[in-house]
Amino acid sequence: MIAESDELFFDTVKEHRGGYFVEYRPPVSGTSFATIALVFPTRVASSVVADAMEAELRIWVSRYRVPVMVSGIDETDSLISLTGVRPENHLVGWPASDTGEIAQSWKLDDLSAYLKSNPAHIDLKNVYADVPFRTKAQVKAASDKQIDTCRRQNRLLKALLIVWLVVIPFTTATVGYFAPDWLSLAIYVYSFWNAYRTWRKITGRAKPSKSAIEKAEKKRKMQHYYYHCERNPSGFQKLKMENFENDARDQVRAESSQLADPVIGSKSTSMR
Repeated sequence: MIAESDELFFDTVKEHRGGYFVEYRPPVSGTSFATIALVFPTRVASSVVADAMEAELRIWVSRYRVPVMVSGIDETDSLISLTGVRPENHLVGWPASDTGEIAQSWKLDDLSAYLKSNPAHIDLKNVYADVPFRTKAQVKAASDKQIDTCRRQNRLLKALLIVWLVVIPFTTATVGYFAPDWLSLAIYVYSFWNAYRTWRKITGRAKPSKSAIEKAEKKRKMQHYYYHCERNPSGFQKLKMENFENDARDQVRAESSQLADPVIGSKSTSMR
């Protein structure tokens, strides 16, 4: 097993293969195997996925002599079923220490049995010498920094609300009470003008601006959608899941395009 004292978090290594791209995730501290995801931006036959998984297993175990589990992912970020093509949906493999060859199996239990009978310690820094990593302390520092930023933003928002809802009304009332007659008259005229504009809007005498029309139309649509979603919650749930799948599909295809780009892709693979 990998020594639990090595609190290391390695970057994901990504490479494009044309019809799909690969995401190789080294083991995190306390686990004993890496994971490989083959992401297919378009639909392909299950047999093609299975063959690609077997080929990638050999490539990555040869590069990094660490046990792995391989999975196929479709354009909606869901696991690809290999029913009727392979015994299971996941492929596992490991370097055979006695022969130097690579063993593979379509049964997850075989990987568990191998790890149990081969409790070897792996020097992750040495194996993944070309992969950037962060220590547990660095990850915690980054998380603490993000939390601190959120807290500062919340404090600023509270301060703005206090100013808007408390300080300004109180200041206005104070000024109106202690101000000289001319300033009180100015405040009165300003208040009257605002009231007059509001009256014109309510009675329809004021022509609404383009932004006000768009805002009203958006509100009308939201109320319309809410009404029908309340009437058909199961249909709304189905629509929501379809939107999630579409978002995942767009993200997968965008990432595939970035990795396939000769400039952007070279930056991604340089992580290795």
